[in-house]
Amino acid sequence: MAFRVSIGQYHPGTSPLHRLDPRTKAAGALVVCVAVFFIGDAAQLALGFAVALAIAALSRPVSLRVLVGLSGTMCPDVVVACQRMAADNPLVTADVYDVNRFPGMRERYSVMSVPCLVVEDGAGERVSFGKKGLSEILSLVG
Repeated sequence: MAFRVSIGQYHPGTSPLHRLDPRTKAAGALVVCVAVFFIGDAAQLALGFAVALAIAALSRPVSLRVLVGLSGTMCPDVVVACQRMAADNPLVTADVYDVNRFPGMRERYSVMSVPCLVVEDGAGERVSFGKKGLSEILSLVG
């Protein structure tokens, strides 16, 4: 039996992946491409897959606000982790604020050190300070 395979031709689909915003799919593909270079063994692959599933499993809107300082050495890791979550799940938004440019935010959350992460997910706001990785942010989101 011969199969007709058309390469490069668009075929509409109805899966959740097909319904995603094209920018989200492009960002997800970029994350996968970059991750391939950093995965060295099966344990790292399993961990990366688990984190991706945890991000995709978020079923309620989550707003992540990261308050940073330009001289904060721990800020980039938190910013990248929050932006990855926003790229992987359309229900997650990530906004970054420089505390020197937004003094109202600094006062509202009593920021004494950066990075400051504000998580809002319908159950109220939770404020956390210090360096955090993706798994720690996921635990804050719940």
